[in-house]
Amino acid sequence: AIGAATDAARLQTAAQQAVALPLGDFAVNVSQLTLGARLGGGADADVYAVEHNGRPLAFKKLRLDGMSQAERADLLQSAHRDFRALRRLSHTNIVNLLGAVNDPPTSTIGLLIERADRGSLRELLNDSPAEVIGVEAVQQSLAAGIADGMAYLHANGPVLHHDLKSANVLVFTGAHGALMPKLADFGLASLVGGTTAAASTRRAGAGTAAYKAPEQFDDEMTTSSEVYSFGIVLWELLHGGRPWSGKSETFILRAVDRGQRPPVTVTDSL
Repeated sequence: AIGAATDAARLQTAAQQAVALPLGDFAVNVSQLTLGARLGGGADADVYAVEHNGRPLAFKKLRLDGMSQAERADLLQSAHRDFRALRRLSHTNIVNLLGAVNDPPTSTIGLLIERADRGSLRELLNDSPAEVIGVEAVQQSLAAGIADGMAYLHANGPVLHHDLKSANVLVFTGAHGALMPKLADFGLASLVGGTTAAASTRRAGAGTAAYKAPEQFDDEMTTSSEVYSFGIVLWELLHGGRPWSGKSETFILRAVDRGQRPPVTVTDSL
């Protein structure tokens, strides 16, 4: 009983520390937001279109209801990592953090970022594949922007994103209508020491199976692992489909371990 009480106290402390974001000038009161349509989301958060002082933003709101204390603490710590990573990073191809909401009494906690007018790269490939597939200049521009953003991360710390995939690349309409990619969703990101070539970290379960390098299935992550993930994103830019579509994580693990990769069937692009 004493051990259980100690564990509960530890989790509560972790949750409190995670909630206590050093918002500073980033603090935004939830009452200042005008909530719009839901844009999407994942297992732990919903993303809404909002306005703040007339400015269109995206609000990544944590989904805290119905969680155990341990799950809540883990999610809040992930949000803390997302906030800290975006606050210290500044690059053309990394999404800008514009504010944060921290109102535990209303269970409204989340980050305010730029609103991508074209959604994620995955959404673009799903909804408007003809804008990308077979359009070499667009493919090259998107690939170069993603690579530039990842190179910046790896040169600063390095920071490992841990979950590079098309769904975590937001797409904006840039100058002259060009599509501009920006990396997003740093909830799994970690800052590691050492050189970019040798730096590694371990985080159980991090990443998405279809984009994982072989070593990630053993919970080891390096900058080279993210080059592998980038290669899978390039595959998506070529084909438009989803890598390993319909396959289970176990199937993907075994296939990747045997040296198999999603087949490349397009040769006249990129």
